[in-house]
Amino acid sequence: MDTTRHLISIAVGPVQEFIASARKLRDLWYGSDLLSELSKAVVRSLHEQGCELIFPAVNDKEALKENSNLIVANKILAMAPADAVPEVILSRAKQDYFQFWQDLCSQVRGRLPAGCIDGTLYDAQVKDFGEFYGVWVKMNGSYKSTRSRTEQLLAGRKSLREFNAPTWPGAGKAKSSLDGIRENVIVEAEHLEQQHLLKKGEKLDALGIVKRKGISEKPRSDRPQFESLSQVAAQPYLAGLENDTKAQEIIRTFPDLSSLPSLNLPPQGQTNYQFLPRGFPEEWLLPACLAEMERENGLANDPTWKRLTEKIHKLHKHTGKPQSYACLLVGDGDHMGVTLNALDNLEAHKRFSSALDRFARSMQTLVPEYGGGLIYSGGDDVMAYLPLHKALACATAIQQRFADTMTEACRETGITAAPTFSIGMAIVHHHMPLHSALELARRAETTAKNQGDRNSLAIIQAKRGGSEQLIHGKWEAKGKLAPIQTRLQAMVNLYERGGLSSRLGYQLRRIALQTGESMEWRIIDGVIVPGNATAAETLRMVARKRQQSGESITEEDKITLLAGRTNLRGFADELVIAHQFAGVIGLAQAGWLKKEGIQ
Repeated sequence: MDTTRHLISIAVGPVQEFIASARKLRDLWYGSDLLSELSKAVVRSLHEQGCELIFPAVNDKEALKENSNLIVANKILAMAPADAVPEVILSRAKQDYFQFWQDLCSQVRGRLPAGCIDGTLYDAQVKDFGEFYGVWVKMNGSYKSTRSRTEQLLAGRKSLREFNAPTWPGAGKAKSSLDGIRENVIVEAEHLEQQHLLKKGEKLDALGIVKRKGISEKPRSDRPQFESLSQVAAQPYLAGLENDTKAQEIIRTFPDLSSLPSLNLPPQGQTNYQFLPRGFPEEWLLPACLAEMERENGLANDPTWKRLTEKIHKLHKHTGKPQSYACLLVGDGDHMGVTLNALDNLEAHKRFSSALDRFARSMQTLVPEYGGGLIYSGGDDVMAYLPLHKALACATAIQQRFADTMTEACRETGITAAPTFSIGMAIVHHHMPLHSALELARRAETTAKNQGDRNSLAIIQAKRGGSEQLIHGKWEAKGKLAPIQTRLQAMVNLYERGGLSSRLGYQLRRIALQTGESMEWRIIDGVIVPGNATAAETLRMVARKRQQSGESITEEDKITLLAGRTNLRGFADELVIAHQFAGVIGLAQAGWLKKEGIQ
């Protein structure tokens, strides 16, 4: 290889401010999309300067165009052309990065009515925003050692961030509602409120304005399916309504909402359910959202609103009330640094990067298959929101897709140990602030990697008015202990069949307090045998509840549930979370019809 070539590594950001500052799912998605587009602007610049792209490994000019379906991570690796000056390449890439950002912000401002925002403050915040770090190392040895040196230098450069004081006075000014970092730039809110880009009383800085207004220029097919966790939480109930003709008859009697001119309803035609009135917000089927809308708009005495609430109460009397929870999922590859360090040449790294890109792109179709929305998928990172009745199945499918992709990538590149994938899931109330829900999901992911020792799934259940429940387990069998997804699915199936009591998890917690949490099990001639008092009492409770329901307990069920377990509290917590999954799956299947004996 020509020793006059240089390896270039670039990181852009800030990641947290682009992604985490969000009150709507749309904010979260567009922040991720915006970061990808900024990274893509850098990749496009490198490609135009003749660099050989390594991560992402892309040569197609169409894929590098703005708003293409290519998602680019905030870290970029490329090989400069022979005899090129890397400092010049980085300087132009940095210029293109900030130019793209400023052009986008100018376009957004141009679509706002005059006097809507404080233009001077907006422009100052735009110029103050954005991070670009770049390093280069001359190829003077193996590709592997050069890349390692490049990573060290980039890490060092990022640790030397510059923190400058704001160039505008901020004393006494209201801060952004998204993160409280920068000052509010909105002067007249009516325009943004009418376009459903702003809630009453909400404050936004320049970045917030770009997040809310910039999305209107994105292709509609790329936009998120849901605006809020409330809409996601309503999906299992709506799925159940599709199977109930009587419920749909009640819905057809809903009054015409056009007689409520004081309501600023979202644009019509956004629902996926034909039985709902056109323009009817799906989340209004949730009692908390209905009450909130009534309170915020002073509708308690409006006759049309009263008729609507009466009809919805009638619907709930027939079906039971919807559940109130949704899921946020965050996933990440394990030991990716070790895997990359095993790549000893540029071509192998490019093939591996291409495999990661295939995985990331596949998430754009896989997550929607399970009724969810993809927030971000770049390299080995995935972030998504999911309706609860399909969350476990989707997490399992994502992990399997990553495993299949990595198996193929390692075969192509000669890597002996394929990297694994860990996922964190947060089950949260639909009114939980989005930044708090995202924090829980990331904490669950950290648990999967640290306490779960990677290649794991961790779930945090955050019930309103109760303590958090945390479970974690391996995607693969560990000794006689079945994989976590297999254990949870077995519990869900038993709950659906009435084979387990809804109180079993809580009863086993009490047993743990009385006899201790440690359990011992043996399997003799295909039969599971308790090895201590705690295990014996656990087996008795599980079998007794099954017998009361008329179900015949099988040894296969016992082994799946109990074999290899050493901690009763962990088993009890899994039962509690599996019961919530089972309940919402039953809701999506119109389980209320079975209770009424309706065929």
